[in-house]
Amino acid sequence: LFTSDRPGGCGAQDIYIAYRRGRDDSNNFTEWKEPVNLGCTVNSVGLELSPSVFEAEDGTVQLYFSSGLRPGGLGFGDLYSSWLQADGTFGAVKQIEAFNTIFNDIHPTVREPDGLEIIFSSNRPGSIANTPDLYTSSRACLLCQWDPAVNLGPTVNSNGIDVGAKLSSDGTEFYFYSNRPGG
Repeated sequence: LFTSDRPGGCGAQDIYIAYRRGRDDSNNFTEWKEPVNLGCTVNSVGLELSPSVFEAEDGTVQLYFSSGLRPGGLGFGDLYSSWLQADGTFGAVKQIEAFNTIFNDIHPTVREPDGLEIIFSSNRPGSIANTPDLYTSSRACLLCQWDPAVNLGPTVNSNGIDVGAKLSSDGTEFYFYSNRPGG
């Protein structure tokens, strides 16, 4: 999955998906197929950003992403999700209301394989230096409501921009990018 502003999309920047054609005789991946736009159910006239896919243990797949200036959104960046349908397309987009504010809420990623923890970035009040910080939330079950988001604090966050976290499957490590001094 990636985002692009290539011609023919639904808005300013859309989410696309590309697959490998398969494997060769040595079991190496072959070239990529042509990317496909996820369509105007997922994409809007706004900016779709930072797609992240979560696949549950039962095989269900959910797309998480942020969108800027999407009609009905609360701020410049808001968090959304969509379930993969039986026909291979993603269905109706749902705003993740527990996290969206009038501030910039971006870069969601959900821990696999259970989907019980999310990390995202936001510059909401409480962020260090009013720049995006990393926040986390958990829930009791895959279809349960998310708990209130918690800032990961100064041990993780800096005076710089801290975004784009990816969680390990056991939830003990995550990686993110930052423009903090010393990088």
